Amino acid sequence: MASAARVLEVDLYGSAVVFEEFERVIARGGAGLIISSMAGHMMPSLPPEHNQALAFTPADDLLKLDCLSPEAIPDSMVAYIMAKRANALRVQACAVSWGDRGARVNAISPGIIATPLAQHEMASDIGDMYRAMIAASPAKRMAPPEEVAAAAAYLLGTGRLHHRLRPADRRRRHRGNAGGKAANAGLIGSPLAPAKGKTYMQFGCERN
Repeated sequence: MASAARVLEVDLYGSAVVFEEFERVIARGGAGLIISSMAGHMMPSLPPEHNQALAFTPADDLLKLDCLSPEAIPDSMVAYIMAKRANALRVQACAVSWGDRGARVNAISPGIIATPLAQHEMASDIGDMYRAMIAASPAKRMAPPEEVAAAAAYLLGTGRLHHRLRPADRRRRHRGNAGGKAANAGLIGSPLAPAKGKTYMQFGCERN
């Protein structure tokens, strides 16, 4: 894995720039999707002020945040986890601003996907951790990239799911009951504080 600074530059800052630039030009009926990771859901809850900052700070100022300093992000793994948490928070915030333009944005948080990188890591020092997570999953396997692609195609199509975080390796089930509430408490998070008179919820189960 690259250095912590490089991970933050690519996976956090780079994603934030994409959100900002596409929001300026996205057409009504358009859709955006970011591939995040279950890693973003594996860390303890962040203080509300950190969530707020990661969600709303302009992209060019993101890497200046104290919560992303070298003291706060000691290694590449922490950088990756924080970047993926920030991805979800940016989608959470963008869901409303994109919605104002008649567009949608979603995130997918896959587990361990059967890619060459995953195979490389399975043979590395963290291979035992990967195998333990696979063994603990209901499916007892890695997901092929085609499953992520199918979820992406659905979310970018006309299904019109607004800001739904979907673990893609079947490690956690996300089903809604008749009232539209999430059955999986593991996906539920506190709403972000309102910004500019708007309220941002972390996920939505409803179809529109």
